Amino acid sequence: MPTIRLQWLNTRTERERRALAKGFTKVMVDVVGVPKDIVNVIFDEVDPRMHAKGGVFFSDLMKKAPAKRKTRRAPAKRAAAKKAPAKRAAARKAPAKRAAAKKAPAKRSTTRRAPARKKTTRRSSATRKR
Repeated sequence: MPTIRLQWLNTRTERERRALAKGFTKVMVDVVGVPKDIVNVIFDEVDPRMHAKGGVFFSDLMKKAPAKRKTRRAPAKRAAAKKAPAKRAAARKAPAKRAAAKKAPAKRSTTRRAPARKKTTRRSSATRKR
């Protein structure tokens, strides 16, 4: 019976805990190959007033710099954001055609090389066929 134990501050939401439990279970099933109903996920939640790092309690750190959470956009804004790139793409479909510049053919040099000679080997008179 595999058990995954996670220790963290109790500043997370129920939704985040559920998503993590589901994700940890899926990874354990995929990687180890165990049935999902035997995987245990335990969250050890610690009060920020009971956990210190470097002599400073996390509750004090949280007061100085509140956690920034991502906010979701309203559905209307998401739809508008999806339409905007499509308009830009339509404008890109018809680029201005440029006349192709014709290149002049490369000039050949007027000097000619002598053809390469075949190397001949001399045979001694004893090996020559007569």
